[in-house]
Amino acid sequence: MSVLQKINVLSITLLLTATQLLISNNAIIIFCIALLFLCFLLNTKGQNVKGNRKMLSILVLFFAVSVLLTLYNSYFIKNIYSTLLVWSTILLLYFIITTQKDKEIIFLSVFKWFSIITIILIIYGSIIYIFGSKQLVYNSINKCYYQEFSILGHKFIQSAVGDPKYGMFVGSFTGNPNTLSFMCIFSMLYFMVIDDHKAIKKVLSVLICIFGLLISGSRLGLVLMVIMFLLNIVIKKIDFSNKKNIIGILFFFLIIVLLVLFNYDKIYSNIDFNGRTRMWEIGMNNIRLIGNGINTDNIYLYDYLHINTSMHNSYISLYVNYGIIIGSVIMVFLIIVFIRLLKSAHETNINRYIFMLYFSLLIMGLSESVFLIFGFYNSMLFYIINFYYLNDRGK
Repeated sequence: MSVLQKINVLSITLLLTATQLLISNNAIIIFCIALLFLCFLLNTKGQNVKGNRKMLSILVLFFAVSVLLTLYNSYFIKNIYSTLLVWSTILLLYFIITTQKDKEIIFLSVFKWFSIITIILIIYGSIIYIFGSKQLVYNSINKCYYQEFSILGHKFIQSAVGDPKYGMFVGSFTGNPNTLSFMCIFSMLYFMVIDDHKAIKKVLSVLICIFGLLISGSRLGLVLMVIMFLLNIVIKKIDFSNKKNIIGILFFFLIIVLLVLFNYDKIYSNIDFNGRTRMWEIGMNNIRLIGNGINTDNIYLYDYLHINTSMHNSYISLYVNYGIIIGSVIMVFLIIVFIRLLKSAHETNINRYIFMLYFSLLIMGLSESVFLIFGFYNSMLFYIINFYYLNDRGK
């Protein structure tokens, strides 16, 4: 791999990892974006760049609309910063992938290193979890609880929630246990679908990811793990480029949705949503025909609850921020991408991996802030979308 390829891998891997660690701050975010921009400049040197005009037009249109929405409300300063941060990252990823000579090699290397970093985080978190202090300390700077482990005069910490005596969930060196759990899902998929090492090493890597998922304590993560195992089997056996199979799977999803709706009260009463329902209620009550731009959902939550938090539901956030009209257009875009990815998922391992990552992110969006908010979820989502359409996989 050339030096330029390594810089490309480093820049994207840092965006997907460093921006969600405990050490993450504005300086690190700016550094990651600056490194992305540097890669773009280096990639374009001596090249005749040709991209996907249709894809670029869609992204630029969404960017322009996102900026316009911030112009006619009193939250302009708060909204425009988030908007520029989110969309500059998305567009930079597009241009970087467009200018890469070996897109596939870089893509595989990014997720290889992402998965290796995840394994390291799991091991780090496990050591502190087992040998660390049984008292949680509140960090007022990062606004989270963490567990300490001191050895030879050096103090190591990890994010944690819960009661250390009766059950604690850990996030290793990420900012939240849920973050670690979803990193475990993404890495588990890599080892299952992409990794070409011997079976013993693949199985061991998957088991480590499952262990990391267990100590992180994410209920959605556990459900998602089961779904991904089953989905991996289904995609191997069924060609979804066949319209009958597409209709069949959509009918299956419809049945599941109807079963959930008919049993909603019973399901609702047996699940601890950890305060999310109050956030969702505030969000639903503030959906307008036209939204006020990215970050409006968080502003509403602060106005009502007087705490800095997120909506924990990407779909409600989408409609609060963009409004019913534009939000629905974006949803149509996400659905079209889903169908395109599903149709080609059986063709190659990379296509299958991309689809499973994309589907995982959509499911995570039900309880987490995933897309069109700055963070590694959104970066990963648009990295795989851009790679898919720019590597001739979307044709």
